[in-house]
Amino acid sequence: MRVYFLIIGCFISLNADSQTKGLTHYVQTMAGTAAATAPSAIKHGEGFALYGNTIPAVTTPFAMTQWTPQTQASEKKCVPPYYYKDELFSGIRGSHWISGSCMQDYGSVTIMPISGKLNTAPSSYQAKFSHKDELSTPYEYSIHLKKYGITTSVTSTDRCGIIEFKAEKADSVYLLITPNSEEGEGSVASDEKNGEIVGYNPVHRIYQGWGKRAGFNGFL
Repeated sequence: MRVYFLIIGCFISLNADSQTKGLTHYVQTMAGTAAATAPSAIKHGEGFALYGNTIPAVTTPFAMTQWTPQTQASEKKCVPPYYYKDELFSGIRGSHWISGSCMQDYGSVTIMPISGKLNTAPSSYQAKFSHKDELSTPYEYSIHLKKYGITTSVTSTDRCGIIEFKAEKADSVYLLITPNSEEGEGSVASDEKNGEIVGYNPVHRIYQGWGKRAGFNGFL
């Protein structure tokens, strides 16, 4: 038996500048994170229907987890972790959000750096930010939090994220880790002896069998 392959060549002319910067220079990671303003979009819906439900994810293709800034602290249906219009930052999320979908996130965890006095109330530790203080690319997201004097950067591999925290001054720095369980069943534990933090977030079914466990967890 003979097997034939049809190979189609695609040629793209790149100038010297694009070759130097790489193709990721052309990726607009914020696309779809703001409300559409086109007449055709407005005609067909309002609220979440105006959004592309995408996120500025730091990830590799088909990775196990993607990392994204969080401005929406939930795993609710049709509510992505990040909206461009939001003004309050609440952490870096290890997310399984399917970009462009109207599903819920699942098994996610959020890491928020703060400094000074320890406060675990979300309404208190969220930090106001400006898009001028963000850097968003497919391979790195970085944000400067003036409230805490901390710059947070994250990059990603297929199976993990690497997060760096830079403090402007000597002060107490805390990492608030939240398993985003809508059912309040997630947990986080600190193993001081081994220098590890472990936790999990059980996934619940939202479309069929609402409230029932899906049979798998997100682990930290």
